Amino acid sequence: MSKTLLVGAGAECIAPFGLLAGKEFTFDTCYYQNEALYEALGEFYRGRLSKSVNRDLGTPSSYQNLFLYSSKNVAFRKLSNYIVSASKDSFLGSRLSEHIIKSQDDDEENQLDTYGRDLLFDMLIKRDKDAGYVSALKEVALEVIPDDAYYGTIETYFSSLINPTRRSKSLWRLINYYWSAFFSVAEPLIRKAFEDDRLFKQQGLYRFTLNNINTVIDAITTRNQFTLQDIQDTYYARLRGRFDNVLTTNYTGLSDFLFPELIGNSCVYLSGALWLFESLGSLTSRDVRKEPIAADEFVFPFLMTQVPIKPIIDTTQLRSFSKAIEILDNTGLLVVLGYSFCESDSHISAMVRDFMQHANTRLIYLDHSRDETPSTIKKKLRLNPEHSYNIDIQGTGDSDINRLIDILNNA
Repeated sequence: MSKTLLVGAGAECIAPFGLLAGKEFTFDTCYYQNEALYEALGEFYRGRLSKSVNRDLGTPSSYQNLFLYSSKNVAFRKLSNYIVSASKDSFLGSRLSEHIIKSQDDDEENQLDTYGRDLLFDMLIKRDKDAGYVSALKEVALEVIPDDAYYGTIETYFSSLINPTRRSKSLWRLINYYWSAFFSVAEPLIRKAFEDDRLFKQQGLYRFTLNNINTVIDAITTRNQFTLQDIQDTYYARLRGRFDNVLTTNYTGLSDFLFPELIGNSCVYLSGALWLFESLGSLTSRDVRKEPIAADEFVFPFLMTQVPIKPIIDTTQLRSFSKAIEILDNTGLLVVLGYSFCESDSHISAMVRDFMQHANTRLIYLDHSRDETPSTIKKKLRLNPEHSYNIDIQGTGDSDINRLIDILNNA
C-alpha cells in the first residue's frame, strides 16, 4: 500500500512562499471590492467582448465592475446582520452602534439602518480608509465574521455561466470574484518573478499580468522560481521524496517540490490551479501552459474556491476526483498537512471518510494549532464516533516532522 500526502494552504503560507490561507484568503476575496483590479479587467475584456465570435456565444456586451455584494443587496444585509450580532463589544461594533435598529422580536436579530449598512460597506468592502485603519478593521472582522457568513452568496451566481446574457450582472460578480481569488494567491509569486521588470513597475500588478497573461502563468508555475536552498526550511523540503502520491487543495505548483523527479510523478489538484482557465463559450477548462490564451478569447480562472457547493462544468475536476479516489483506494498511510477538514470542502472529507473505512488504514494529521484530537477529526469526517479508527494527531515542529519521517521510512 502506498503513502499519500494531502496538503493544503497552511503548508504555503510560511516563508519563503508567504501565500494567503484560511480567513486571510477569505477576507481578500469575499470581502474586498478591488476597484484597481476591476479597472484592469475592463481593459482585458473590452477587446474580447467586441469580437463577433464571442458575441455569437452569448457573452455580455460590456464589462461591469460589480462585486459579490452591494450595500443594498440582500446578501450584504445578511452579512451585516452577522457582524452586528457578533461585534457588540468590539471596535467595529462601537462604530456601528448608533445605526443599529433593535428588534422587537426576541427571535429576530438586530439590524443596521441604511446609513449603517453604507458605512459598514465603505469600511469593510470598499476599504476607503488608510492602510492602518484597514489593518485594524481586518483584525476585528476576521475575529467576528463567522466562517460560513458568505455561504450561499457565491453559489447564487453559478447559474450565470449557463445564461450569461440574461444574467450578465451575476456573471460579472462571479468572474470578478474568481480573478480576486486568482490574484490573492498569485500576487506574491508574480511580484517575486517580475520585481525587476521595467514594464511591471510601469503598469502595475494587474495591468501587467493581464496584458502578459501567458508569460506570467508560465513564470509563476515553473519549478525554477524557488531553489532548493530557498525552500530548505519548508515542509516541502523536509518531506521531499517521502510520498508516493500528493493530493493538494492548493492552486500553485509548489507541491511539485515534494517529488525529486517530476517524470512519472505529479500532484493531483483537487481545487483547480493557477494555470487552469475556463472558456465561457464551451464551459470547459484547460491548462493554458499547453494551450495559451488567445488574444480574443473570453476566459477566466478555473478555481474551486471556498464554497460548500462546487460548479462542476466539465471533466477536468471529475478526472482529478476520480484519480484521488483511486489513489486513496490504494493508500495505507495518509498524512494531512496544512489542511483542515472544513465545511466548504465536504467532498474532500467524503473521500477521506471513505478511505478511513477501508481495512488497515492509518491517518496522521499534522496539527499546527494543536487543537485537534482523534474525536474532533472523526466528527469533521462524519465517522462513527463509537468506532475505533487509526488516527494519530501530531504537531508540526521539528521533532514532530522528524518523528513523521521515521514513520514514513518504516511504513
